[in-house]
Amino acid sequence: MTTSPNLEDSRRRQILDAAFSCFASRGFSSVTMDDIARVSGLSKGALYWYYKSKDELILALCEAWIEKNDRALMKMAQECSLDQLLFDYPKYLFAQREIAAHSKFFFHLWAISTENDEVKTRVAKMYREHNEQAGAFVRTAVDLAILKPEVDPENFARQILALFDGLLIQWHYDPTMDLSANWSQSVRNLLEGIGSTKLQIQE
Repeated sequence: MTTSPNLEDSRRRQILDAAFSCFASRGFSSVTMDDIARVSGLSKGALYWYYKSKDELILALCEAWIEKNDRALMKMAQECSLDQLLFDYPKYLFAQREIAAHSKFFFHLWAISTENDEVKTRVAKMYREHNEQAGAFVRTAVDLAILKPEVDPENFARQILALFDGLLIQWHYDPTMDLSANWSQSVRNLLEGIGSTKLQIQE
């Protein structure tokens, strides 16, 4: 089976789009290669030509999903001013991804990473890379005096990523929640501080 590079790229995207739709709606364990072939409109033989196994397809899909997230972050960094970058993150994510399918796929990915070491390694790498990117933004904000000089970039970056993951989980169980508004208010609380001046913190 010989195909042109453009056709190969198109077929791979066709397969990955079908796989994402199947996995996001039903999870990894219940979806078969037959299901993906049927949704993609390709034969099972064509599917196996590009991906030799379901595990190989899952890893390829994981890579493609991470690349899309990275492109969304890059687009945001190029188009959004630094002082608004934190507040606008969900808007850019929603514009680039269908949030309901995104969140379902994310949760399925979390689940399979507890059993599949290759997936866990790749997802862990994604978190490290995102934390490094966020840390770089924070360091720039500190240098420009947008944030206080004592802010630890790596720690603050982890807080921001944890905040988004946490709100995404809550939104999953309560889709009436305005995720974007809750994000903006949570970030504002974090940046402005919500503690009373009388609050005594014991180390």
